[in-house]
Amino acid sequence: MAKDELIVLRKPDGSVFAMSHVDDFDVEVELLGNNPEFMAFLKKLSQEEATISLQDLRKELGLGE
Repeated sequence: MAKDELIVLRKPDGSVFAMSHVDDFDVEVELLGNNPEFMAFLKKLSQEEATISLQDLRKELGLGE
């Protein structure tokens, strides 16, 4: 049933839960987005300065200039 529509469950104490079909990729994105270590890694990675120019990389890989 949850494959086609949202299912809402209500416990006798009044707490409510929802069940829904999810895509594995969406779940992974959500989990990584809430992972402080992974987010710190991405922040550090985005602040790194290039250590090799694109031109030098092309030469190193034999792709010409």
